[in-house]
Amino acid sequence: MTKRARASRAWLDRQLNGQSSRRLITYSWNAERWHARNLALELVELGYPNVSWYRGGVEAWDVAGYPVVEKR
Repeated sequence: MTKRARASRAWLDRQLNGQSSRRLITYSWNAERWHARNLALELVELGYPNVSWYRGGVEAWDVAGYPVVEKR
């Protein structure tokens, strides 16, 4: 495991309070952006067992009428 991967794993483990089996969902702006897919693959590679990729992203979520809250 690379130094970057170890640092990412340590940071995420802190965010998850050590509960690495919690569901992680990655998403980008829309289906044409692949950053979230790549992140999901990296998380699986790091050993997280419950990773999903929301392919449609924020754009599809908004079109479906689901709530979107802007963080300030």
